[in-house]
Amino acid sequence: MFTGHGGYYQREWRNKKYSVSKRHEPFNLAQMNDRCKQLGGYLVQIDDKHESYNVAKFAKFAGGFGPFFTGITDVGSEGHFYNYNDKTPAKYLRWRWFQPDNFW
Repeated sequence: MFTGHGGYYQREWRNKKYSVSKRHEPFNLAQMNDRCKQLGGYLVQIDDKHESYNVAKFAKFAGGFGPFFTGITDVGSEGHFYNYNDKTPAKYLRWRWFQPDNFW
């Protein structure tokens, strides 16, 4: 199911709910995670290639192009990636070529 309102597009898949914002703004991990919490969730934690594919497909459907951001980070532990929201080790670390690059 896809719905769009308030600048956000939402979808349910595998008993998870996903929202994508079409806002184009500088990415700040803590601020974006706080915004997700205000909406009742957290930045996406991708667990496997199927979820990665579906999240990317959903982001493209919602009008996204170029990169999108997840809740996986290595802030404070360079090279050791974890989920920002709950600090658990990241399960799926396949990115686009030359990513992550700490540019965004």
